[in-house]
Amino acid sequence: MRFLYDIPTPILAVLLFIAMIAIIEGAQRLGRRLDGEKWQHSHDMLIMTTRAMLGLLGLLLAFSFSLSAIRHEARRTLVLKEANSVVSAYLRCDLLAPAARDQMRELLRSYAGLRLQYFEVGHNEAEEQRVIQESQSMQGRLWAMAAGVDNYVEPRSTGLSMLASAIDEMIAISRDRHASRANRVPEPVLWMLFVMVLVSSGAVGYCFGASQQHGHIFAFSFVFLVCLVVYIILDLDRPRRGLMKVDQTPLLELQTTLRR
Repeated sequence: MRFLYDIPTPILAVLLFIAMIAIIEGAQRLGRRLDGEKWQHSHDMLIMTTRAMLGLLGLLLAFSFSLSAIRHEARRTLVLKEANSVVSAYLRCDLLAPAARDQMRELLRSYAGLRLQYFEVGHNEAEEQRVIQESQSMQGRLWAMAAGVDNYVEPRSTGLSMLASAIDEMIAISRDRHASRANRVPEPVLWMLFVMVLVSSGAVGYCFGASQQHGHIFAFSFVFLVCLVVYIILDLDRPRRGLMKVDQTPLLELQTTLRR
């Protein structure tokens, strides 16, 4: 499911902010219709219910934040692992005969550029698929060279074992990186979070209105903080756009290393 993912994070945050303000204002006006005697009899129940809702909201926010943060960290770790795997394969090219060594190293330089480009295409599915296909084609060429026994210097069996293992690990990590790209916080969880935010906003607004209190500052602070946390949750889950992008420094440094 990509409906929420395709909507820019600032737009979702602004829409949520407006909806919360509107619901709190409407609930306050509704709460003011409750006369003082009914409020005296029901305020304990209303406050306890509101506290329970806010507690559930806090748990859901923490759960969603944990999901997005874990996924963000996993993506960052995979970038470092992929850079290390390419370096390992590049160094083991010394096990090849000179002509095959130079050819494979040139392919690895091109491959490193493609893996960086995989991130730089941003939120463009067509370009992303193009880069993935080019990467897979390059992987096939690298594997064909690594599997060619005649490409190695003596002892050939040792070189084949070490280089083929490095290329295999490099390919496996790239697949893990593709999978992590699509491994986002499930949309049902986000929808549940939005619903819980709006229901809790209504409960808070109603309690303010029923108690005849004008808690505009407190209500605004509540709305702002909740929207800020939701924004961070969504931003962490979108590694190619927003404020918290996955750091590509390992791949940038890799390109510099391979040019030497």
